[in-house]
Amino acid sequence: MSLILKVFFGGNMDETLGVFIFYLLILFALSSFSLLFYRFDLIFIVVGLILVIIAFLFKSEFKLRVCFWKKT
Repeated sequence: MSLILKVFFGGNMDETLGVFIFYLLILFALSSFSLLFYRFDLIFIVVGLILVIIAFLFKSEFKLRVCFWKKT
C-alpha cells in the first residue's frame, strides 16, 4: 500500500492531503464498525481493523502530524 502511495504521490505528499486521507480511512473504518449494529458479521470487524491499520501505517510512512483533539 505504501509503495503504491509513494509511486502515486511521488514520495513527498502535501501534508493536508495526507491528513485528509488519514481521516477518510478512519471514517470508513468507523462506518464499517457501525454496520455491526445493523448486521453482525465478522467481515465488518476485519475490514474495519484493516482500515485502521492502513490509516496508521499511512500516518507513520508519511510522518503526518495528526491530532484527535486540541491540547488546552
